[in-house]
Amino acid sequence: MSLCRLRPTRLLTKHLRQCLAMSLRRESSGVRVRFGPSPTGFIHLGGLRTALYNYLYAKQHNGSFVLRIEDTDQERVVPGSQRNLEDMLQWTGLIPDEGPTTGGQYGPYVQSQRIDLYREKVTELLSTPMAYRCFCSDMRLDLLRKEKLKNREIPKYDNRCRHLSQREIDEKLANGEKFAIRLKLKSGPIGFDDIVFGRLSFDLSAIESDPVIFKSDGFPTYHFANVVDDHYMKISHVLRGAEWQVSTPKHIMLYEAFGWTAPKFAHLPLIMNTDGSKLSKRQNDIRIDYYRDNGYYSETIINYLTTIGSGFPHRLEDRIDGLQELTKLFDLTKVNTSNGKIETDKLRLYNRFSIYWYFNNGFENKLIEELKTLLISKFGSTRELNLDNDYLKFLITWSKERIFTLKELLNEEFIYLWKVPDFKWKVSDIATHEEFGKNLIMN
Repeated sequence: MSLCRLRPTRLLTKHLRQCLAMSLRRESSGVRVRFGPSPTGFIHLGGLRTALYNYLYAKQHNGSFVLRIEDTDQERVVPGSQRNLEDMLQWTGLIPDEGPTTGGQYGPYVQSQRIDLYREKVTELLSTPMAYRCFCSDMRLDLLRKEKLKNREIPKYDNRCRHLSQREIDEKLANGEKFAIRLKLKSGPIGFDDIVFGRLSFDLSAIESDPVIFKSDGFPTYHFANVVDDHYMKISHVLRGAEWQVSTPKHIMLYEAFGWTAPKFAHLPLIMNTDGSKLSKRQNDIRIDYYRDNGYYSETIINYLTTIGSGFPHRLEDRIDGLQELTKLFDLTKVNTSNGKIETDKLRLYNRFSIYWYFNNGFENKLIEELKTLLISKFGSTRELNLDNDYLKFLITWSKERIFTLKELLNEEFIYLWKVPDFKWKVSDIATHEEFGKNLIMN
């Protein structure tokens, strides 16, 4: 008998993590993970961290990293967001093994293109006691919610349609009444093993009503499409944000209703804003393309993200590692359970580390060419610019401790490096500029 089965219950959480780690090593060959963003906004630091950890886990176990676009909420789809997230994955090196562009044997990889499968499976589920049609109108649901709030009760649906007779259902269908489809929640707690958090348990029936799994517009909700796709795409491990922990029992119930085996779950701590608020896809200053366009390197973003949530117990923070090295160092069982916060100063410092790394590892020409491109873009004409490689290399060396991005060398404070200064100074300025010149020569 396995030693894992003999440990006392009081030691379960600590020992569970050890058993899960052993189990993960045994099952490496069949690892398939997916990153399933919704195209409702451009990808930000939180989304990329989830993609990164999925990618590293897949590569560590010689598995597959799948990109799936979860666009069932059609009203919230933002034009261009799918292209943006695919471009940013490409830019950061997190290239999917399967996905909308890459293809693969389990496609299509866009949920709106899999509607027929969802309709087939929800029809199958309706033939079991686990699901039912809900004919309640939006008006009734809204009035019910307001009444609950007025009475200081949890604003949840009263599961009224769960108790309709077959005759009542047939009459409503004959009258052409619109309906959604709900999952019958089991009463009592439902537990599951989380690779990161250990044993978790939630009693959903105490805090919410039977959830909608298929909307009246003919589209599935996230929960239903998520489970169906993970099954048919043979996903073995689900790595996602901790906000989905409370929804996991719903997913487990769906797996059980279909008679399917659920994947293993690992929930990652959230990345919060500096003030502790949640990240939003509408925040431009946390978008990955914002950092790219402002002179940050992909290596900067990737290495910085490894410091929020950990999972790298043997890695030094003040260095830049490539994806291959990070793959070796990553340990999913060592990911933190506490949320992290964005530290802008630390991110900027990592970009300085990237400049060091490029310069000290034979990639100074990359920095020189980047700086040339920035200068031409800024000033247009090259006649007044000194674009000599030795001069640019000297300036990069001189500025490494003064800047965080090469783009900062184009700021007004460094304009004297590129343009002939205006000598129409006031007499009172002369001493200041002489002192400045001395400092420049000395430094």
